[in-house]
Amino acid sequence: MLMPLFFLLTSAFNVPPVEVTEHFTSIPLSYQVQVLQTEQDISFQEALSAAEKGLFSTPSVGLVFPGGPHYYWAQFNVKNQTTVTKSIFIEVRNAHLNHLEVFEYTGNGFDYASLGKTGDYLNFDSRPINYRFFAFETKLMPGEMRSFLLHTDKFNESIKFPIAIHTGEGFFSTLSNESALLGGYFGIYSLVVLLLLIIVLSKPSLLNISLLFYVVGFSLLAYSNSGMGFQHSWPNMAVFNSLSRSIFASIASVSLMFFAYASLDLNKKRHSTISTFHRIFTLYVFLNALLFIAYYFLVWLQSPYLTHFNVLVLQLPMGAQFFYLMLLSIYLTMTQRKINHLLFLLAISGVALASLVFFFEQIGEPIIDFAQEQIMLGALVFDFAILSSLVGIEFYQIRSRNRSLADSLNKAIVEGAENFLEGQHIERSRLAQQVHDGAGVKLSALQMQLSVLATQDKQQQQKLIQTVSTIAEDIRNYAHNLSPIILEKYGFIDAIEEVVDSLNIEQKALKIIFEHDQSTVHKKNVERELYFICLELINNALKHSEGTEVLIQFTTTSTEWCLQVKDNGEGYDAMMGKNSGIGLQGIHWRLQLLNSQMLTYYKQGIQIHQIKIPYFSDVKA
Repeated sequence: MLMPLFFLLTSAFNVPPVEVTEHFTSIPLSYQVQVLQTEQDISFQEALSAAEKGLFSTPSVGLVFPGGPHYYWAQFNVKNQTTVTKSIFIEVRNAHLNHLEVFEYTGNGFDYASLGKTGDYLNFDSRPINYRFFAFETKLMPGEMRSFLLHTDKFNESIKFPIAIHTGEGFFSTLSNESALLGGYFGIYSLVVLLLLIIVLSKPSLLNISLLFYVVGFSLLAYSNSGMGFQHSWPNMAVFNSLSRSIFASIASVSLMFFAYASLDLNKKRHSTISTFHRIFTLYVFLNALLFIAYYFLVWLQSPYLTHFNVLVLQLPMGAQFFYLMLLSIYLTMTQRKINHLLFLLAISGVALASLVFFFEQIGEPIIDFAQEQIMLGALVFDFAILSSLVGIEFYQIRSRNRSLADSLNKAIVEGAENFLEGQHIERSRLAQQVHDGAGVKLSALQMQLSVLATQDKQQQQKLIQTVSTIAEDIRNYAHNLSPIILEKYGFIDAIEEVVDSLNIEQKALKIIFEHDQSTVHKKNVERELYFICLELINNALKHSEGTEVLIQFTTTSTEWCLQVKDNGEGYDAMMGKNSGIGLQGIHWRLQLLNSQMLTYYKQGIQIHQIKIPYFSDVKA
């Protein structure tokens, strides 16, 4: 009886225990753990018996194992070296283990207890502690040493179950620090998604939409892979965390192929060999993604057909996809030397770095678990930033091209308008000359003939002479308005003074005042437009204001000409569209050509029209 008990005790303690001292907070286990792999599930008592027989061994490459036998028992010991009772937290840093249970026992193993049974195949609320990974709590009395057996499995896949031992202080400190850091990463992911969403809404395209789906898919994959996934939202839905991982990985994988198609300009060479191969490979990735999702649905349904699937075969195309995209971007960068090809290569390199860390983990290289997680999340930030810059560059180039086209169109419109105004001026001058030299001269001759005409009815003769004189004056004014000679010879100030003096003589209902600072307009076309704008505003006041006075003010500054026309009439609200007839529309059209606009408002009984024209007006001098 004593011999079996001796072997049992020595097998239980043939690895050094984790010693909890006064300064101890946390430690990841390595050589302190022995592991047993089995092809069939065994009970706790059978695992103890295997330990008695020395079947447990210390892994040479850490707690990472390839696919194959998928039932595992890990044995380790913890000793409280302090003089107070200590809360001990056993953390298993993998949120995707199928089942997980931790047993604690002392001595010969007859006195044992389960700290809880949980796992990805069970509901989230089965976890002893609400935590992104799996954690179990126990208490050790002063000087007490206790042994633990951890039982887990992962069907048909490689498995890792890094174990860490914490005191209460160490566990909650780690929880707080990691949560803050992970929150920062996912905050960055959310910001990138928001920016891409704005870009997609403003300009939907294959490039923008595919990148949005890629970033969303990969961000949610990282979120669920970190253990912070959607089991929190659906605590009663078993396997949902692993199922969501496969869905998000598939979305990201397929979206990346579409994004590569657009960003590497393969869509512009649809009949090339590379473009054709890429479309075929994209179809292959899409079909494989459907099978990958179907596999986890079968896991969720606990289907007996799972034995016909090898998940490693389904995961292989995802690795091949990144290898293919890296080779493709290297080839295009070397042959075409475009910035978008180089940026895509850098982005894929970031994902390759994350994949390399995962690869080393799969072959058993010891990597600190949280450091590995940081490398992968940081690589995604780098990847998202580079790929988003591709969209940003494309967006900027499109906006630049649109702006250039708009500038060219505006320039063509302005040049056309300038040519139109110049032609209008020439035609006005020609018509004015014809009217003056034709009808004007003939009416003067007719007036002379009437004055020497022998007739007995002198009163009727004078009446006819006066009528002809009035018609001649109207024609002269018409010719003057078409092409004012004073404007062409003496400039804007003299021309407006002549108009004001003439109107004050012809009508008495409205007093017109012209104030100026003797400035000149050194651009002839600007001078003409100002003249006709001023005439239209005066005419508008005469017809519509019903006031008694119009004040015209013309001044200059170091950068612009300023024209202001005021009247004390009833006024109008420019925003309401009143009086926005052909005349005012013509004013606004002329002002557009002068890079200016008119400010119109009614204040304290005064209707004000204010115009400022910059010296650098585009209208040709």
